[in-house]
Amino acid sequence: MNIEDMTPEQLRDYALTKEELRKAITARYMGYEQDEPETAPIRQPWERDVEFEGEVYRVDVRRIKSREFIRMFAKFQAYEKRGEDAPVADALALYDYVFSGDVDAKVCEVVRAKMGYEDFEEIMRIENGLFENIDLKN
Repeated sequence: MNIEDMTPEQLRDYALTKEELRKAITARYMGYEQDEPETAPIRQPWERDVEFEGEVYRVDVRRIKSREFIRMFAKFQAYEKRGEDAPVADALALYDYVFSGDVDAKVCEVVRAKMGYEDFEEIMRIENGLFENIDLKN
């Protein structure tokens, strides 16, 4: 990826990685030990860091921009237009599709740390907050 095409967040991650590598090289050539350099995982262009209640979750927005998601969301919204609540299974399917993988694992970890178990309502509340906070603009 060309540096001119990088987002500000990617540039910050890149600069942090370069700084840590410089410190490690300096330590090696100056003859003193240094802790393992901490490098921030590089965020891919299709990922967004979404903050909710002090926690940051890295969300893959490709899923939200997919046709499959639009189909699922349209089905979900059809219930709202009729003034009905969507079945829980449809809501779960929608959130599982968007947040499955690392995001869901982190949400469950946060809920377990807070409550001692994986509370369905708390998980859905956090994932709903993430969904509302996703910024799809570049």
